[in-house]
Amino acid sequence: MIRDMLPDEPVDLCIVGAGPVGIATALACAARGLRVLLLESGRTTPRRLSAELSEADRLDPAVHAPMEIAVCRALGGTSRWWGGRCVPLDGIDFADRPHV
Repeated sequence: MIRDMLPDEPVDLCIVGAGPVGIATALACAARGLRVLLLESGRTTPRRLSAELSEADRLDPAVHAPMEIAVCRALGGTSRWWGGRCVPLDGIDFADRPHV
């Protein structure tokens, strides 16, 4: 933990996880005047020590990816692995379609 980066004053909201959703939520709340603390267990780049916090037993390796490729504890979260892109939903996303 980088303690010297913690705010001296209380915050309105603490968001845990600096992945795409955490970052977007923090920015949206800050834009509305809330004091936000965005809490991330990793650093700006992935590190072994942080990665070890995600170790787990997989019940069915056939359907669950290994944690070292499924989770990334660093700024940007697991989107660092999958090149995530967040875009607004379109009308077609809510339309009835036989193949969906």
